[in-house]
Amino acid sequence: MSPNSYKVRDSCRKNLVKYTMKAFSLIPPIDNPVILDMGCGTGEPALALLEICNGKIYVVDSDIECVSVLNEKAKTSGHADRIKVINGSVFDRNMFQNQFDIVLAEGLLNILGFETGLPLLINFLKQRGYLIIHDQLQNDAKKRALFTKYNLNLLDAFELDENIWWNEYYCCLERSIDNIEDTLCQKEINEIIEYKKDPENCRSIYYIVARTQPESAL
Repeated sequence: MSPNSYKVRDSCRKNLVKYTMKAFSLIPPIDNPVILDMGCGTGEPALALLEICNGKIYVVDSDIECVSVLNEKAKTSGHADRIKVINGSVFDRNMFQNQFDIVLAEGLLNILGFETGLPLLINFLKQRGYLIIHDQLQNDAKKRALFTKYNLNLLDAFELDENIWWNEYYCCLERSIDNIEDTLCQKEINEIIEYKKDPENCRSIYYIVARTQPESAL
């Protein structure tokens, strides 16, 4: 992806960060939380979390270009001592020696599949830790059933409808690429076209869940 594409996406992605902050606010307060953002992309939500909490955050993505962009942003964020940027994969169960108070996954399970990805995320989560998952709205009932299967307590959930996605992301994306050479942002152009074909397919949901059962129950 070109530097222009990252810049355009980041400028529009910031409009949605408030929903990550809303999800975070629904978790009981934790002093100095250690947070994992798995599948972090270029890290706009992670950097915003550092502004509102006193903890440390590990951000992981398998895309080396995204990691490189985020590394540069982390250096100038004013919080470089509280963020660790890692090029890695959710499938590496031995990536960390310790588990996390909070695990954030925005869009990751939409790529991996919810049934495949959920137990991988749980592997990184402390007992009595919390998961924030942002995923497509489809198959909501099946996803909630998986929380029960893995002894996770659904604390709250809220949806982002197609109007939010248009007004706060895709409309911004469309405006931003008007003055950029099309070939530099073709992926973004294609995403806008797909949105306009089927806006309802863009509905998404945040799940805020707690891990409350002992490992032997999993």
